[in-house]
Amino acid sequence: MSRSSYELTATKQVKVGPGWLCGLTVMTNGAADAVGIVYDVAVAANAAPTNKLTEITVVAANNYGGRTWVEPVYFADGLYVTISGAGASYIVEWKR
Repeated sequence: MSRSSYELTATKQVKVGPGWLCGLTVMTNGAADAVGIVYDVAVAANAAPTNKLTEITVVAANNYGGRTWVEPVYFADGLYVTISGAGASYIVEWKR
């Protein structure tokens, strides 16, 4: 069974500890592009390109986009998600 962050509008440490990334959906406000990045870290300060799991860019006019993995992606340390773009939000889903 997967878990959901529900809709979030700010950069956040969503989970600490290992698990499986199942999906990321990024939403825009229709006027500004949005970028969501997921890192495998337990502490935000450790976020770096070397532990980036995925990056999703959504053009404003598309309103939303994302990815659901058929085979979930393992993460060892946790899920830290950054979001950028005026009015942007995201939903991340994972399994323990």
